[in-house]
Amino acid sequence: MGSSVQLRNVSPEEYEYRDEGCELSPSCLKCHLARCKYDDPRDNGEKRRKERDRLLVEARNKEGLPVDEVARKFGLSQRTVYRILRRHCD
Repeated sequence: MGSSVQLRNVSPEEYEYRDEGCELSPSCLKCHLARCKYDDPRDNGEKRRKERDRLLVEARNKEGLPVDEVARKFGLSQRTVYRILRRHCD
């Protein structure tokens, strides 16, 4: 509770913001989009998940990585990797 109270009292000039951007722009503050892709309610992460799933299936099939390595590479559980692979094999 103490940290959230402190954050409310910090002015924007005092807050240490790491502008790391995304794959569309190396900097949030210099981005060409009128609205951040992460703030777009229509996106809902679907595009990112589809791309992640495509890369995951590629890593499994073309690179021949075992499921445990694929899970580690993408930061997922092995169970999730199996679900994604099953969904894309149908």
